[in-house]
Amino acid sequence: MSQTVIVPVLPLDDEVVLPQMVVPLDLADADTRTAIEAAQVGTRENGVRTPGIRSNTDSGAQVLLVPRLDGDYGAIGALGTIEQIGRLPGGGKAAVIRTTARARIGAGTTGPGAALWVQAEVVEETGADEVSKDTIRDYKAVIASILQQRQRGRDGRLGPEDGRPVGPVGSVRLRVIPGQRPEEAAAGDH
Repeated sequence: MSQTVIVPVLPLDDEVVLPQMVVPLDLADADTRTAIEAAQVGTRENGVRTPGIRSNTDSGAQVLLVPRLDGDYGAIGALGTIEQIGRLPGGGKAAVIRTTARARIGAGTTGPGAALWVQAEVVEETGADEVSKDTIRDYKAVIASILQQRQRGRDGRLGPEDGRPVGPVGSVRLRVIPGQRPEEAAAGDH
């Protein structure tokens, strides 16, 4: 059964944050500062205290770090705990957030402060199934085979054996079919 939490949204315009990351965020940004302050007020009002790093912040205050593109929020974000708030060498304030899980954004709700509060459903991490693991292994083998072929050039240069220049790896078109052997995919149409 999944867990639902009510947390303020901390929008990210230029950063990508995944679970199990520790990220410093500059509190000079108004959206960041608003979300952090709202999380702290919400934690104080609810009386939540959890073990962890003690600093000049309320332990257990959580935010949902969500990507924002052209004003639109992503559907899934990273649930994070405020670990520490302090001053940067230049005098500005920053917060350190430790992300713990992915969460799917639900309905908006009310909360203290000026931040946007949402109900978020924690997404349980699942491992890859056997078909996915086989496909990943085959894909890695195809990429390794292509790179090895490209490195066998004349006169120690990178490139195919006929000396033609080689484009970036990203220009190679691969069609990997589940169950197809890596050699067959590498020999196919590039």
